[in-house]
Amino acid sequence: MSEMLREPAGSRQGRAGRSARSRSRGRPNGPNGAARGSGPGRDRDRDRERDRDRGRERDRDRDRDRDRGRDRDRDRDRGRAGPARARVLRCRQAALQTDIRDYSAILAVCEGADCVFHVASYGMSGTEQLHKKEIETVNINGTRLILNACKQQNIPRLVYTSSVNVVFGGLPIEDGDEESLPYFPIDKLVDHYSRTKSIAEQMVLAANGSALEGGGILHTCVLRPPGIYGPEEQRHLPRLAKIIERRLLSFKFGDPSVKMNWIHVENFVQAHILAAEALTPEKNYIASGQVYFIHDGEKSNLFEWLTPLFERLGCSKPWIRIPTCLVYASATFMEHLHAILRPVVDLPPLLTRNEVQNISVTHTFRIDKARAQLGYRPQKFDFADSVDHYIESRPQPSNYQLFLNILLTLFVAFILVFLSSKLDNLSVLHYFKGRH
Repeated sequence: MSEMLREPAGSRQGRAGRSARSRSRGRPNGPNGAARGSGPGRDRDRDRERDRDRGRERDRDRDRDRDRGRDRDRDRDRGRAGPARARVLRCRQAALQTDIRDYSAILAVCEGADCVFHVASYGMSGTEQLHKKEIETVNINGTRLILNACKQQNIPRLVYTSSVNVVFGGLPIEDGDEESLPYFPIDKLVDHYSRTKSIAEQMVLAANGSALEGGGILHTCVLRPPGIYGPEEQRHLPRLAKIIERRLLSFKFGDPSVKMNWIHVENFVQAHILAAEALTPEKNYIASGQVYFIHDGEKSNLFEWLTPLFERLGCSKPWIRIPTCLVYASATFMEHLHAILRPVVDLPPLLTRNEVQNISVTHTFRIDKARAQLGYRPQKFDFADSVDHYIESRPQPSNYQLFLNILLTLFVAFILVFLSSKLDNLSVLHYFKGRH
């Protein structure tokens, strides 16, 4: 999602008007400030009039609060509806959405903005990772349009949300940093999402220092978050919950010592705001042309980290450990099967190859650079709180969905049993290394 934060002129005028009206109510009427009438009756009338004015003002405030709530609900619904939406937030007062693939619409919503937060993407996880055409049109073409719009509309700052997947492709990384880690070879990445995010990130960095049409310079920077969690996050937690409820994650794989990072949505927002500030002359443009890893400052094993989710869903934690190579082979098979059957039926894979790599291979990163240059200070959050919020707010599944879940569980179990008889001597890490 691509966001531009600004305050429209209308909102400033509205506030000025309200302030002027409130001041005028407190002034005496008549020439030279003298009251037009006097006496206890006239005073009571004025008091009643002021009370009515205050009541009407409170009613208007309540209406505005309800409108903001409806706007937030619409934004949330629109964010769930499609992959290529671009949302514009104007100083938290108004929200506009458009298609990031529609250049004329992007130009319209960028008008008057002085910073763009380009967080729009498609294909992050699940079945979406297999839709190559959509991934490319959003992640690469959409980024190109955003860059062009910044130049044409004289927007001097662009913060791009990338991914740790631009440097991680299945080989272990422990406390990696921005200076020592090169881009993972694009042709060796197993998913199109990671390939397109790498290309788009390099496009954004190459645009740093570009001239704006009206004069001035475009300053860009890149943030590389891991998986995101928190209230209203619609990617990782809902998908993991569905897999667990279907009893499709009744097994473990990967070494127990495997670690990864996560980032809470509030830390995610904090990093973006700090990055935007670091692209200003007041901060000496310190972030211009830079990349930063960002996360919560902690590392954890996925299966241990998911304990609160298993408990709240009433499911036991997985205790059966199966070879990672078996899971990887199953993911490969399901991806091919999905491609074959997609014209007829959309059969989602349990896990994609990229997701198997993310779960089974350590990849952790340092955030020292973001701390030092941006002033990034991640807050501490409990994943259990996000789980509670999700459980309380999610819709209940229908009986039809439950039936489909059972069928899918039986099908995947059959595939795993079949593959286990064929591939029990393979090592997934050996397979990854053999590809490089």
